Amino acid sequence: MKRLGPVAPIVAVLSVAGTLLTFLALRLFNLPASGAPYHWVGLCVTLLLTTCFLFIFIAPWRWGLPILTHLPNHDNQVALTFDDGPSPDTTPRILAALAAAGAHSTFFVLGEQARRHPDLIRRISAEGHILALHGDTHRAMVLMSVYAITREIQATQEAIAAACPGAAPPTLLRPPYGFKSPILLTAARKLGIKLVMWSLDPADYERTDPNKIAAAVLSRIKPGDIILLHDGAGRTATADALPAILSCLQDRGFQFVGLSDGEIGCIG
Repeated sequence: MKRLGPVAPIVAVLSVAGTLLTFLALRLFNLPASGAPYHWVGLCVTLLLTTCFLFIFIAPWRWGLPILTHLPNHDNQVALTFDDGPSPDTTPRILAALAAAGAHSTFFVLGEQARRHPDLIRRISAEGHILALHGDTHRAMVLMSVYAITREIQATQEAIAAACPGAAPPTLLRPPYGFKSPILLTAARKLGIKLVMWSLDPADYERTDPNKIAAAVLSRIKPGDIILLHDGAGRTATADALPAILSCLQDRGFQFVGLSDGEIGCIG
């Protein structure tokens, strides 16, 4: 349920916009306030809002846009990804499990967390994992202007650069909650940013039992999956589940890869 927190204001704004759109349509076409024409306009507005909601809130739905939801050339590879970190109570344990398994992954970090824990940013990079962007403050990038989204992205890049001087700025972005919009796509295009979502969500943000997290991954995994996990503060159940996930998937012949900029087409 925590992931639904930002939805309410977005729904409210879109509902108001839909109401205004209906009113303007009635006025523009001089349609009566009742009868068949009114119902047709209402149906059109409803379909428009439904379309917007589907695109914004369902992360794997990319509708032909260059948004990565699966590995493009996967063979028997999968990608582990971690959002919301780094955090001292979770990230080191996740890094230790990855190192023990010889696995690589991608960390979508928050700018505010990178400023708090630059040592963990350096460790992630030093151990061969991919550093990527998750925004500066975990605000949903939907009811934001191009300027505000740009600042969220650039602030995160700057925080990573301060921790790892000389490193190339990350250009992979997973927007908080996976929410996306045409405005976000516009900002990403201007900055040369690539959007990354996921194809497998074991809901580790809701589960406190490591066995259930592991089972949710192992029962649904397919070659080419991008797996959504979290290393934010308090996600100790994810860290506890990771060794079993890694071991079982390796026994099945899966390989773990980080997400490479070169494999993902730029938005344009």
